[in-house]
This record gives sequence, C-alpha cells and structure tokens, in this order.
Amino acid sequence: MSGMMDTFPAPEAQQVTLANWRTSPYSRWAFHHVRELIPTAEIAHDPTSVRARLAARVRHFLLRRAKSQVARDLPPRIEEEIVCELEGNQRTLYDAELKRARQILLGVQGSREFEAQRFNILQSLLRLRQICCDPRLLAGGTASGQDPSSAKLDALLETLEPLVAEGHKVLVFSQFVSMLELIQDELTTREIPHLILTGQTENRQALVDRF
Repeated sequence: MSGMMDTFPAPEAQQVTLANWRTSPYSRWAFHHVRELIPTAEIAHDPTSVRARLAARVRHFLLRRAKSQVARDLPPRIEEEIVCELEGNQRTLYDAELKRARQILLGVQGSREFEAQRFNILQSLLRLRQICCDPRLLAGGTASGQDPSSAKLDALLETLEPLVAEGHKVLVFSQFVSMLELIQDELTTREIPHLILTGQTENRQALVDRF
C-alpha cells in the first residue's frame, strides 16, 4: 500500500464567504490584499455588492470544479465522521487555550478593540486547531518536547492499519506540514510504505506516478 499526503485542502473545502473570509485559513492572505482594493467601510455597508465585485476581479485567477465535472465515473463520496475525545495533556492544553481565547473575546467592547485584538484571536484559533491535531505542533513538531499523545493521530493510525491490511491506497490531507511529518514518522515506525507531497516537493509528478 502506498499513501500520499498533501498540505492542500480537499476540493470540497468550505467556500469562503464575506461572513467567514476574515477567519478562514484559506483567505487570510486574500483578506490582507482585498483591504487594499475595497475599503472596510464599504464591505460592511454593502457586502452583497462587494462580494460580486470581488468575484469578478478574481474569476480569471481561480478555477474551482466539483468532482462531478471532472470525474463523472466515480461513485458518490461516502463520508464518515470520527469523533476523537481529547485526553491528558492534549485536553489540558486545549482547555487552557480555549479559556484564553474566551477572555480575549469577553474583553472586546467595540469594533475598534476587535480590530486591535484580531491578530490574537486568529492566533488562538490557529493554536486550537494545532492542539486538536497534535500538541507538538505548537512548537513546530517533534522538537517541541510535548507529550506525544494525540487522539487524532491515534484515530488516524487505527483507521489506516486495517485499510493497509486490505491492500487499499489512502490519501491523507493536512494543512500543517509538521503534522504530515509526524504522521510520516509513525508510518515509518510501522513499516507502512508511503509518499509525502508538500509545497516544497519538486518531483511532484514522479510521486503521483509512483502512487
């Protein structure tokens, strides 16, 4: 079995709307540059019009297609949601960060204070996502010295092992390269053949062909 891991979000990743584009991990870079094109006051006053104008400006640079448009022979996707209960150090870190984020939000008294705290709020959201994946991501991976316990990583490995035994190929996606590296370490330890594909990969087509 060969597995391929990628840092890009799945094609079905959530669509960025004016309601969530400021906090969406897919659009922070875009929001920074959109503010140079469209005043914030105009966005708040007429979001529908602004969304249409923004879509018109970026349409030539984006290509978004559904699976039904490019691979009609594939069967419908089957989704299964796996709930992972955080325990031990992972739960402690998550609760502490959640408490910190709530304190920041409760202290915001107006739009000006919200703007001042925007970076800290986004950082807290990022840290919560990292803790849910693996506490070691907070310090950049295996060198962090954190307790290696991760409910999500354990659940992933429990899902992968029977699939490997049945001879299936598996794609594992993560937006965090450091998470992919942690997964890679576990696969290597278990002697599970795998490939890793990230933004730094140069021989991308060769890896795709091997897969």
